Amino acid sequence: MLMVDRIAQIRRERNRGRIVAEREVRLDDWFFQCHFLGDPVQPGCLGVDGVWQLIGFFCAWAGASAPAARSAAARSSSPGRSAPTTR
Repeated sequence: MLMVDRIAQIRRERNRGRIVAEREVRLDDWFFQCHFLGDPVQPGCLGVDGVWQLIGFFCAWAGASAPAARSAAARSSSPGRSAPTTR
């Protein structure tokens, strides 16, 4: 399951980089119906999966090796909670 709809920004500066991606939040996403009832939110594991997808994409784009991908994963960040009202 792809957790990214589009990549808004990608850049590399020496041994660091930045990738910004977006995903359309849809009211009918399957997880909002069951996680959590009355307080729908995207499961955190799906956010982590999206981060891994982006790290893999970025590393392939930058020509990096697998050890570089593991190192990048340790320094990744997320904007936080994804709910049906998130923009």
